[in-house]
Amino acid sequence: MENLSILIIEDYFNINNMIKEALLKEEYSVEQAFHGLEGVEKFASGNYQMVIMDIMMPVMDGIEAMRNILL
Repeated sequence: MENLSILIIEDYFNINNMIKEALLKEEYSVEQAFHGLEGVEKFASGNYQMVIMDIMMPVMDGIEAMRNILL
């Protein structure tokens, strides 16, 4: 079975890292972004099967980021 590739978009460094560490223990492939715009850019250049995203973030909030990802 192929590794699930997950993008975490969360502006709080500690929360982002906590989620990442938990997913790495389950042997998922994980990348991080720390604001919505960075997340949209990483999503566009990557191949992710799942996104875990905060709603309230600087630069671009999670709602706007999701709109950009879905377009």
